[in-house]
Amino acid sequence: MPTPSFSIPMLDLPGEYQCIKTDIDSAIARVIASGRFILGEEVISFERELSAYLGLAHTVGVASGTDALKLTLQALGVTPGDEVVMPTLNYISDGEVVAQLGAKPVFMDSGEDMNIDVAAVERALTAKTKAVIAVHFHGLPADVDKLADLLADKKIYLIEDCAQALGAKLSGNKVSTFGVAGCFSFFPSKNLGAYGDAGAVATDNVHLAEGLRLIRAHYQRSRYQSDAFGYNSRLDALQAAILRAKLPHLDDWNHRRQEAAKLYQAGLTDLTGKIGLPQVPAHKEHVYYQYAVTTPRRDELKAYLAERGMESQIHYPYPLHIMPAYSYLGYKAGDFPVAERLCKETLSLPLYPLIPRENVERVISTIHDFFK
Repeated sequence: MPTPSFSIPMLDLPGEYQCIKTDIDSAIARVIASGRFILGEEVISFERELSAYLGLAHTVGVASGTDALKLTLQALGVTPGDEVVMPTLNYISDGEVVAQLGAKPVFMDSGEDMNIDVAAVERALTAKTKAVIAVHFHGLPADVDKLADLLADKKIYLIEDCAQALGAKLSGNKVSTFGVAGCFSFFPSKNLGAYGDAGAVATDNVHLAEGLRLIRAHYQRSRYQSDAFGYNSRLDALQAAILRAKLPHLDDWNHRRQEAAKLYQAGLTDLTGKIGLPQVPAHKEHVYYQYAVTTPRRDELKAYLAERGMESQIHYPYPLHIMPAYSYLGYKAGDFPVAERLCKETLSLPLYPLIPRENVERVISTIHDFFK
């Protein structure tokens, strides 16, 4: 089925490319001329530059955000019999990688901000809990400072899933700096996107970084000599070069996302009671990977926008605990009511760094028309 054409799309990657075409083309040409396409100097340089941006000692590039999570869990020693706590309102990969390692995903409800509920985490902890994965949902920092305090004396790892939140801050500190590691996805639509799959893990833990570098390349300490089982999960040099070209623009792009979000916030605030808007505490800096609203009439609103040429997206229609893949865990509908309701009510509106102001205003006006 052909993809429908929208006059106002969710994002505009071709337009982004045109703005930095010279830098991107130069980066690609540099890699092709070098003849080095797997790991190498481009990857090393990107790892150093992202570490400097985050204020962490080590970054290890991997093949995807999913691999960033999986390799981190393996490097931390997650094995069969262990439990890993995570929100059920989540992307598939978080539960998937835990199950693939033979460990048990332990799901929990979310708060109204769609982020992990610290009190729910505390209730979910057992003697078997090895790690907690906190997702910074849609670019809004989760309460990882409180989670870090909760887990500090329990010998339980805090892993930050920063796939949607590169550059977001909590009390002035960037996400990824609160747990043992921050896991990043550079899927093309992300705030910092590659031109294909790519990911990274950032950490201050030198032993974790060393383990990750081994695991991503078949656990070879020397060529053709493997000490244990790893993966082929190396960051391509082409993707690293593209990410290097984009990284200097990230803060400006995040600022532009925030400005577009302010327009939405101001334009829709008078619909309080009909539509729920993101609420951002003063000590948190949201980077708006998505600008997501909630309404019981979500599906109607989506259809209304589409009929008028405006794209919107339902990103998480099902919580993990009711997916068939996790039926063996024994969860049922109704176990996590906040997450289940949010999955039925949340809609992401068009937002990207270069979105024209008039496009945002047209979406706002159309939403007003819908609720009339």
